[in-house]
Amino acid sequence: MRGQRSQIRLATEEDIDQVRLNDLGIDPGVIKTKIEWGEILVCDDGGQITGILRFQWFWDHLPFINHIWVEEGFREEHRATRMIRKLEELTAGKNYGRIMTSTQSNETGQNFFRKVGFEDAGGFTMRDQSFELIMIKYIEPDKLR
Repeated sequence: MRGQRSQIRLATEEDIDQVRLNDLGIDPGVIKTKIEWGEILVCDDGGQITGILRFQWFWDHLPFINHIWVEEGFREEHRATRMIRKLEELTAGKNYGRIMTSTQSNETGQNFFRKVGFEDAGGFTMRDQSFELIMIKYIEPDKLR
């Protein structure tokens, strides 16, 4: 289905197995709950999940991206950018005009997040780990229309 445009949508129970295969960092029960709560977006290519964005609510009202993944071979097709845009649309009016994420300072993910509009906002260090960089994307309401 690669020739067709993929669909960015909320994950459903039918997606649990595919999400679990590509998001091994959390318990399957948590994945099920997050799907029920509408906190996982997927990039669907005709039934094949080629991207995942999992988020939670920081301070109970700011979307915080915990995990974003795009299958190798599909990474130059703006799937991650489109999933972030979908998150902006789904949370418009509920997020005080911003989305947050974090990445370790020794990871290249920070470069992607800056490219799509996130700014460095501080961070912290945990014992035996690299500096965790907190990033925020400020969203202008008129850009969501």
